[in-house]
Amino acid sequence: MIKIGIIDSGIEHGFVSSNNIVFKQDFLNKDSNDSLDESGHGTCITKQIDELCHDNELYILKVLNPNNVTSFSVVDQAMEYADSLQLDIINMSFGIECERYNKEIYKRCEDFKKKNTIVVTTPSNNGAKNYLYEQENVIKVVGGRNIFDEKIIYNGDAFCTKGIPRMLPWLNNIYVLKGGNSFSTAPIIKMICDAKNNGNITFEDVKTYLFNNVNYDYNYDPFIYPDNIVKESIVNYHIYNKILKLFIKKWKIMGDVSLFSYSSIVNGNFHQLLEWLGKELNVPIRIMEYQYNHFFYIENLSNKIYADTLRYNN
Repeated sequence: MIKIGIIDSGIEHGFVSSNNIVFKQDFLNKDSNDSLDESGHGTCITKQIDELCHDNELYILKVLNPNNVTSFSVVDQAMEYADSLQLDIINMSFGIECERYNKEIYKRCEDFKKKNTIVVTTPSNNGAKNYLYEQENVIKVVGGRNIFDEKIIYNGDAFCTKGIPRMLPWLNNIYVLKGGNSFSTAPIIKMICDAKNNGNITFEDVKTYLFNNVNYDYNYDPFIYPDNIVKESIVNYHIYNKILKLFIKKWKIMGDVSLFSYSSIVNGNFHQLLEWLGKELNVPIRIMEYQYNHFFYIENLSNKIYADTLRYNN
């Protein structure tokens, strides 16, 4: 059983995990043991990890406020406590945007490495200098803006996983269309769990395990979005025409347009859009499997919904 610490914005109440949540603590408020997530950031990351990693122990350490902001001192307190928990893995999907050297954070990362605790972290989405990400004693993960599938690429600096905007689990059982770096660590956490379970204990052993199980492309730039999304050929005209008629009737949307141009039709709530389509078409839509390219053209969306229909009927 692997002990996974998630230092982030907490977790929503009522979350039912496939793992055992054995510890929750709010480090922003010393008088509170309630690690309630007020932003959704930590809940999303925890749910992603929970989906891939099973039968482990989760430790929730809240350090981010509702605006996903924190301080060196709060992070240091959480890392100090995490050290006492003797965790196997610590996920820290947030940037410490500061150029000054912080010996406490550096020493924490160094100590974690010596104790075989693997720290996984990500850079800031805005390109700002990120102190934690630049440590040598951490596993660096970046969300590849042009990775559409489950492949993992090592580009000489970081392990790059799917970072294209996609439907991610949020608060209150809602999925939101998001991408970026913070939400890219779960596949690497899963691989580290596998490495640990296979006897790879030290930082060096785990990193070697990762190197042996990913693709290499030293020219790969994870921050470049795809130039254009391909408009797919219509697979099933019956589904396509039904969707087009629904859009024309409700929003006067015609074909050959990106739905992002009309995101205001549901205030950008693509979860609501998919639920509405599923009800109107009487099709079981798997919301969590939809991503940026599926929403770009009505043709793409109709093909994805048709694929859901085929799977349901089979």
